[in-house]
Amino acid sequence: MQILELAVYSHDGRIRRLVFKPGALNVITGGSKTGKSAIQQIVEYCLGTGTCEVPAGVIWRSSSWYALLLQFECTRVFVARKHPESGLKSSAAVHLEIGGDIGVLSFEALRGNSTPEQAVEQLSRLLGINPNLNAPSTSTRPPMEANLKHARLLLFQSQSEIASQKFLFHRQGEPFIPQWIKGTLPYFLGAVPEDLLARQRELKIARDAHRNAFRALEDAKAVAGHGFERAFVLLAEAEDAGLLAQDTDTKTPQQALVRLRSVATWRMNELPAATNARAAELWNEIAQLRAQADQLNDELKAAKRLAGEVGGFGHEVAEHRARLVPLGLVSHDSTDGTQCPICLSNLAEPIPTVVEMRRSLDRVARQLQAVKTERPRLAEVIERMQSELTALGSQINEGRRAYESAAAQQLEFASAAEADNRRAHVVGRISLYLESLPSATGTDLVQLERNVTAAAERVAALEQWFEELDLGGRLDSAANLISRSMSRYANQLEMEWKDRPLRLDLKKLTVTADHPSDPVTMDRMGSAENWLACHLIAHLALHEYFVSANRPVPRFLMFDQPTQVYYPPEKDADGSLAGLDNEDQQAVQRIFQLLIEFVELLTPNFQIIVTDHADLSDERFQSTIVERWRGDTKLIPLDWPVNSE
Repeated sequence: MQILELAVYSHDGRIRRLVFKPGALNVITGGSKTGKSAIQQIVEYCLGTGTCEVPAGVIWRSSSWYALLLQFECTRVFVARKHPESGLKSSAAVHLEIGGDIGVLSFEALRGNSTPEQAVEQLSRLLGINPNLNAPSTSTRPPMEANLKHARLLLFQSQSEIASQKFLFHRQGEPFIPQWIKGTLPYFLGAVPEDLLARQRELKIARDAHRNAFRALEDAKAVAGHGFERAFVLLAEAEDAGLLAQDTDTKTPQQALVRLRSVATWRMNELPAATNARAAELWNEIAQLRAQADQLNDELKAAKRLAGEVGGFGHEVAEHRARLVPLGLVSHDSTDGTQCPICLSNLAEPIPTVVEMRRSLDRVARQLQAVKTERPRLAEVIERMQSELTALGSQINEGRRAYESAAAQQLEFASAAEADNRRAHVVGRISLYLESLPSATGTDLVQLERNVTAAAERVAALEQWFEELDLGGRLDSAANLISRSMSRYANQLEMEWKDRPLRLDLKKLTVTADHPSDPVTMDRMGSAENWLACHLIAHLALHEYFVSANRPVPRFLMFDQPTQVYYPPEKDADGSLAGLDNEDQQAVQRIFQLLIEFVELLTPNFQIIVTDHADLSDERFQSTIVERWRGDTKLIPLDWPVNSE
C-alpha cells in the first residue's frame, strides 16, 4: 500500500490535490505555517485513527472532507473521511471505493458508505493481514489481533517524535500504545507463523477430542464390568408396569439390554397420551434440540468438506500460477499471436497474447491470495459450529434430567386409568439410561481404545509443533537482521555511535548501542543529532525487513521536519543551507542521500514522504520535490471559504 494522492475538500466543493510518486522519495518543502505537518495527520485520520488531529485554524475551518488514493499490488482504493462536525473530534462518515482504475472522486460523489472500523478491516484484508492472535505471557493483558490500526504506529514520525530522546515509535508516549506495539510487532515481523491461530484452535479441539474419547472408554469399561445394576432395576420396573412379561431367564447384562431396548423402541415411536403435561413438554423440547443438533452436525460435516475443497482449490490455483510464472521470460510485444513467443516460429493456430496470459496470472495470484486469507476464517466457522454443537448437547442433557425429575413425580398412580402415565415414566427413564450408555462389547472397547490412542497422538504432534516453533528464536533472528541494517545506515549517516553494534530493543522499544560493560540506550546517547539518527536508522531498517520478508505492512514512511536538528525554522529564508555551518550542511545532505538511496534500493516497493524546510540545491534532491510551499502557496488555497466556528 502506497499513497498516490492526498485530497482536501473545501466547503464549496473545491479540491486541493497532492500527487505523490510511488516507489520514490517525495519531498514537500516550505516555510512555517503552510500546513506541512498536517499532511501526516490527514493521512492517519483517513486510515481510521480515533480522532482528527488536524491543527485548529485555517485547515480545520476550511475543510469538509479529507481523502487518500491508495495503490495496492492489484487494485486501488479511494478512502475519504468527513471532517468532524462542530464541537466534535472525529466523524464516523467514511467513503470507501475499490477499483483498478479508480481516481479521486468529486465532492458531489462523497456520501459516506462505510465507517472507520469497516475501512480498517477492509484495508487490513487488502494488505494481507490474516487472522492472528497474540496471547501475552501475562494474564492481565487480553489477547490482541494485529490489524491496520497497529501497523499505523510504524508509519509516522511527527515533528515532535522524529528526534525524541525517550520514544522511538509514533504515539509511544500515550497509554496502551507501547503494549500495542510490543504485542503486534512479532506478527508484523513474521516471527508468528500465519497459521499459528489455526494451530492453536486445532490443539484445543484435539485436546477436547482426547478428553471425550477417554471419558467414553472409561464409561464403557464401567458398564462392561459392574455398571448394569441399574439396568436390572429398570427391567423390574418395566415388568411391574406391564411393559414386559415376567422372564426369570434374563440373567446376563446383554439379555437385559436387549429387552430394555425393545421397550425404548416402543417409547420413541409413540408417546402415551396420558403422560403428564410437564413431561410431555420436556420431551418435545428434547426432540427439538435433537433435531437442531442433527442439522448442525450436517452443516459441520459440510463445512469440513468445504475446508478440504478450499485447500484443494488453493493447490490447483498454485499449480496454475506456477505454470504461468515463466511468462516473465517473454516480453509484452514479442509476438502478435501468430508466432511462438520464445522461438518466433510461425504457428498454424494463433495463441493468446502475452498480455492476456499475464492477466490470467494476475487473476490466479488474486485467487490464491483469497484462498490463503479465507482458510483460517473457515477454521473459525468450524470451531464455532463445534462449540454450538457442544452447547446443544449440554442443553439436551439438562432437558433429560428435567424430564426425569418431572416424570419421577408420577411414581405413584392411584388407579388403572393412570397406568399409561406410569408406563411413559418408566419408558422415559429407560430411554435416558440407554442413550447415556456407551456400547460395551469387546469390539467396541477395542475401537474406543483406538480412538483414545489416535486422539493422544494428535495432541502430542501438535504440542511438539509448538515446542519446536521457538517464537523467541524467530524474533531474535528478525531482530539480528534489522540490527545489521541499522549499523549500515549509521555508517552512512556517520553517526557518533556507529562503531558500536546497534540494535532495536523490542522489549524496551528503543535503540541500544551495545558494549560488554556499558550498553547505551537511545535516551543516554546525548544530543538531538544522535536521537534523530536512531529514529531514522531504526525505521528504515524495520521497513527494509518488512519489504524483504513480504510482511503485510503499508509500504510507506512519513517524516516531518527531519532536519530540524540542524535547520531550525528561525534560520529558514528560502530553504537554502547557506545559513548553516559546513558540518551541519553535510549532515543534512547525508540524511537525504540516505533516504534517496533507500527507496532506490527497494524500488518500486517503497515510498517515503518528507515534509521539511530544507530545499537543497543538489540535483537529486530537486528531483524529489513534489511541491514547494512558500509565499502564497500552502496546503489550503487563500481563496477557500472559512467557517467562522
